[in-house]
Amino acid sequence: MRKSLFTLLCVCAFAFPGRSNVVCQADRNTPGDMGEITPEREAAALKFVELHHPELRNLLDALHEADKKQFKRAIEDIFRVSERLARIKSRTPDRYEIELDLWKVNSRLNLLIASLPMAEDYDTAMTEIERTITQKQNLQLKLLQSEERAAQQRLDRIRKSIAEAKKNGKDNIAKQLQRIRKSYPPTSPNEQAGP
Repeated sequence: MRKSLFTLLCVCAFAFPGRSNVVCQADRNTPGDMGEITPEREAAALKFVELHHPELRNLLDALHEADKKQFKRAIEDIFRVSERLARIKSRTPDRYEIELDLWKVNSRLNLLIASLPMAEDYDTAMTEIERTITQKQNLQLKLLQSEERAAQQRLDRIRKSIAEAKKNGKDNIAKQLQRIRKSYPPTSPNEQAGP
């Protein structure tokens, strides 16, 4: 009984990691029920686990036997995380690695917390939890710094566009008027007068 409780706690810890405000704001907007878990989605979630959290696979197998409903929820969550990470990877590959590492650290942290009541050496377990929290905090900081750089680059581009718009404003107006006049030439000699 104690082993199955531990397995259930571990799977829940891995599958439903704590979420930071920094990382998972997009997930908050995702509906909780993704619909029926198809065999393809289950296979994709399990492949993601095998690639990034091999130790989770055995726990998921145990959960599948013990509680199909919880297994489905775990697969839904893992699939959602893998899809979110795939979107991030396609848009910003450098951010992907940080997000993936952060997901792994969150999963590990939740596993450590879930197994704390069964720890043989409480102080050693707490030291490991502290080390993992430090890793999480460092990754969150790295993610924020990455976001800061991206925001600064965007701000630089906007400032450059503003400067160009101010510098070339009169020329742009004249070019637009010239195109309009070319497309719609005057019909009488009196209409040709103008700027």
